[in-house]
Amino acid sequence: MVRSKKTGKPDQLEGSEFTDTVRGRSILREIKKHLDEQPNGMGRRGAIQNYVVVEKDIISDKGFKNHFSQFLKEGRVKKIERGEAKRLTGHSWPLYCMPDWSKKEQYKKEEIDGLKKSRCEYINFLKHNRLNLDDRTFVGAVWDEYSKLSDLNARLRIRQEFTGDRASPEFEKLAKETVPKMINDLFTIFKKFSKKRRNKMLDDLLDLVLDAPRPKPIWQSMYENKLLPNIR
Repeated sequence: MVRSKKTGKPDQLEGSEFTDTVRGRSILREIKKHLDEQPNGMGRRGAIQNYVVVEKDIISDKGFKNHFSQFLKEGRVKKIERGEAKRLTGHSWPLYCMPDWSKKEQYKKEEIDGLKKSRCEYINFLKHNRLNLDDRTFVGAVWDEYSKLSDLNARLRIRQEFTGDRASPEFEKLAKETVPKMINDLFTIFKKFSKKRRNKMLDDLLDLVLDAPRPKPIWQSMYENKLLPNIR
């Protein structure tokens, strides 16, 4: 039996499954608590160890290493390899998370992809059906979509400012590239009209800006609000 130099308590029960004990569950609970407090639910091993060993003072460094290695083998803690970690955070060191994190991250990616697809499809719909809509209806549709996209972009940029380089690159690209391009594509449709008609439509759009209430954000329903909950 190996004992901790800090507490005198056993760090590991040799020859047995030592993680499924009161102490093992306590260590795992503190690891989860630390990761839950991180902006993206991920953490470096050194930071996790410092939290459990130094701040919580419930086990020695050696005991933590033994338990942590076993948690990884049992799948109670997941390792995010360098390549994936760089895609998510911009840094190329390994990260660790709880098992349900990867499912949430995949869901988030799918929802972002779904958002981009749905908005692009709607902008293409306006582009190809502009001649089938009367000018006022078309201008109203552009105003509605522009308001939603600008609201989304503002919330994304605020999130970037508050989380800094810890924020996901997917969010950063969405805020700095994807949504601005969607807005640009939206207004490019006006160039397909004659100058006289286009100027009249832009005057109508300015009237809407002054008089009409802002449309509801893109994520308004309970289902839609599952995506990027921290932005709202």
